[in-house]
Amino acid sequence: MPAPQNFISEVRNCTNKEQERARVDKELANIRTKFKQGARISNYQKKKYCWKLLYIYMLGYEVEFGHMEAVSLVSSDNFPEKQVGYMVTTVLLNESHEFIRLVINSIQKDLNSRNEDFQCLALNAISNLGGREFAEALAADVMKTLCNSSCRPVVRKKAALCLLRLYRKNPDAVLADAWAPKMFSLLDERDLGVLLSLMTLLCALASNDPEGYELCQSKAVRVMERLTAAQPDVLPEYTFYGIPSPWLQVKTLRALQYFGSPEDPLVREGLLRVLERIVNSDAEHKNVNKSNAVQSVLIEAVALAMHVNAPHDLLSKSVQMLGRSVGVQEANVRYVGLDQLGRLSSVPEVQDLMRGEQAKIVSALKDSDISIRRRALDLMYAICDQTNSRQILKELLGYLSTADFSIREDLAVKIAILAERFAESLRYYVEVVAELVDKAGEFVSDDICHRVVQIVTNNPDLQVFASRVLYDRLCAGSSHETFVKLTAHVLGEFGGQLVSAGTASLPDLFHQLHERFPAAGPLTKALMLSAYMKMLANGGASDATLKAEIEGVFEQHRDVGDAELQQRAVEYLQLSRRGAEVPTVLAAMPKFPERESILLKRIRERQEASEDANVPLSKGRNSSYEGDAAAASSAGRVGDLMGGLDLLEAPAAAPASNGATGSNDVGAVHDLLGSGSGEVTDPFASAAPVSAGPGSIEVRPVGGTVDGWLNKLYVADKGILYQDQFLQIGVKSEYRQNQGRLMLFFGNKHSGTLESCSCVASPTPSYRLQLGALQAAIPAQTQVQVPLAVSCVQPSVENAEFHVKYTVGGQQVSVSLVLPVAVTKFLTPVTEMDGPTFFAKWKSIPGPPSNLKIQDMKQTAAPLEADTVKTIFTGLQLGVCSGLAPENNVVGIGQFYSESGMSGLAMVRFEIDPQSKMQFRVTVASEHPVITSAVRDMILKQL
Repeated sequence: MPAPQNFISEVRNCTNKEQERARVDKELANIRTKFKQGARISNYQKKKYCWKLLYIYMLGYEVEFGHMEAVSLVSSDNFPEKQVGYMVTTVLLNESHEFIRLVINSIQKDLNSRNEDFQCLALNAISNLGGREFAEALAADVMKTLCNSSCRPVVRKKAALCLLRLYRKNPDAVLADAWAPKMFSLLDERDLGVLLSLMTLLCALASNDPEGYELCQSKAVRVMERLTAAQPDVLPEYTFYGIPSPWLQVKTLRALQYFGSPEDPLVREGLLRVLERIVNSDAEHKNVNKSNAVQSVLIEAVALAMHVNAPHDLLSKSVQMLGRSVGVQEANVRYVGLDQLGRLSSVPEVQDLMRGEQAKIVSALKDSDISIRRRALDLMYAICDQTNSRQILKELLGYLSTADFSIREDLAVKIAILAERFAESLRYYVEVVAELVDKAGEFVSDDICHRVVQIVTNNPDLQVFASRVLYDRLCAGSSHETFVKLTAHVLGEFGGQLVSAGTASLPDLFHQLHERFPAAGPLTKALMLSAYMKMLANGGASDATLKAEIEGVFEQHRDVGDAELQQRAVEYLQLSRRGAEVPTVLAAMPKFPERESILLKRIRERQEASEDANVPLSKGRNSSYEGDAAAASSAGRVGDLMGGLDLLEAPAAAPASNGATGSNDVGAVHDLLGSGSGEVTDPFASAAPVSAGPGSIEVRPVGGTVDGWLNKLYVADKGILYQDQFLQIGVKSEYRQNQGRLMLFFGNKHSGTLESCSCVASPTPSYRLQLGALQAAIPAQTQVQVPLAVSCVQPSVENAEFHVKYTVGGQQVSVSLVLPVAVTKFLTPVTEMDGPTFFAKWKSIPGPPSNLKIQDMKQTAAPLEADTVKTIFTGLQLGVCSGLAPENNVVGIGQFYSESGMSGLAMVRFEIDPQSKMQFRVTVASEHPVITSAVRDMILKQL
């Protein structure tokens, strides 16, 4: 019933805000007087005045009374009165209002009535008002309504969405133990509207915590089989442009991504059959609405295919379908297609097919939509490898001059990283970065210039070439300030070598640089003054004319306002007059220590910040090595410039000879790999199983023991896994909940090529391993990378193994190794827990003979300190909790996660004898005996 027409018309006829407020105040006073009559006012009048209050509230005026009258209308048995009561109540009240408690009983009564109109009104009110108090009081009644098969679909749809609202307000209102079996039964629903609401509810429940809802996976697959069948059982009202309920398909495919790959072979077979149908369907349609619906289903299907480790053929078809979507006219489809291709780029099996879509990706760089251009740029970066790097870098450098200003900085960083990672030689890298700095100087960060300087300084054979490249561009007219800074530093340090080679003279170098001096900023000028002084030290002092010119520049800047320029000018002028002391004071820069590139670190941070928040990182195959996996198995031919085995804890080695091969494409790999001569004769306590064919080659670990390396990797995220006189294998790892991402570095220490290389991971029921392919031949002094994704299926004390084979000198070598994967890697540290909570959990776990709580007492050969134990606990992902134990005692807690949904706390109490400190007692407790044993064994192994 609308508000009374005369009041509305009078308000609308007001000519200004003051008249309107006066009319509203008059009406509010009238309503207040009427409501004071109490029982003498009829429900009809209450209804009329409540409508007026609602209208006044919608005009923006405060309504501070009438709430009780609205609540009283809710309890009426007359539908129009009840409707007004519910509407006014839901608009004027909120979940924290004091009158909310008064309406709960009426809502509960309507919810359990047989009148579906009343039920719908009650469900709407719960959804709009529902807070924690509503969830606690009404969640059970909403569940009852949802499970009541005698209720009409319209009521059950509302009930499912209402329960979702209550769950978001109070997750404890829907407990998996009690609700999961009911959800399993509800998914047999035939009505697609109800099923869509249920699937929306399931997505929310599983996204928060899938544990307990795994049994719904088979029903979700059955729903998809029903919708994608040759003749789907779907009513016309649920068909959108000939597509059976695309919204339900998208929701179901998304829900399946929150669970692991189906363990039941029949369920997995059915799921793959569904994905095959979707991927093989025609995705190109002239009608925009139909095309959007088809593409939405396709995108979720591809994401699910990656998540469940679909066969290669299915992933290949997915790449082809997405490649076609990049070329369609609809901008949204192009964007999503590029986004999904970016996710697929992390799958090693489809790398070749991804390169086949390179032309379409390049064309997307010229799209009018900036968001599409960004996605295309990210994808170009992801698919670049050793085989196509030159072509991609050429495309990106060409695109640089026309790229949008908002992405040029990101583009410059990615060009620098790709050039560094995949350069055929260091010379090619210098040429690319020189062109980059020349074309996009204002968007090139100092990090890029610093990296070039580091590489040129650390490679003497490169210094003359780099100086010539920059000098030639300087002569050609390049004058951007960033380029001038880089050139000034390189020519100042190494310009003397260019003069010795007869390519240029010091006066020419000085004049070309000094032409840019007037337009440079103070920082660049300061750097140029240092370059001039270096030129004097490198032979310019013998040229009286050149010396006079340079000293004249110093003289001009003795009294400038900039303190830095003034100080340099004064000091350099005095130094230039010292003659023979100049070369000694201005000696050549020493080599930089090898470190991880700051550029790669920046890219990783940006990728992590842009991850899709809708799907957890621990879910889905596309979460492994997002940015780096595209290049995972490519050779790092520039001395691993991006940081690899040079970061490992390798033993020191004698410096490799520079220039021995006369080539610039290989760095000092002996230094990076940390290898010695290989002539190690010390006996080893332990060695990996190594076998070779008949012949004189003897292969054995050098520089340590396999057990020792493995034990260190259990508490470290990087280190050596194995090395002999020919091959070194290093590991870098990262873990989050039940997922682990490892990168294996295979370094060839041999002077010849290692051939017939392969690595295979042994299947184990406790860990799901996805190992990338190792290239068949590893050139001399080169390292390659292989990604390994690990998922913990269930707690276990068994080891995950992998086997490496290679051929050297005609003899095949086989090595079997244990991966540094253990239960402790899948712990998340818990560092804050109060005493009552900890001891309550500790006492709730029974001791022997349950094996849930194990205690050991051991002697040590040397005094043991609490700080040592804390370090071990931190390495084993156990959070050290302070305040729970006295001095010399340590308490560690970690939360275990697994793919199967099994989780629980692992708690450790470590007590050191305060007198001798050479005896300790360690007690480990958890809710699973395997977790307890594994954590106990790992602690004792570290001690």
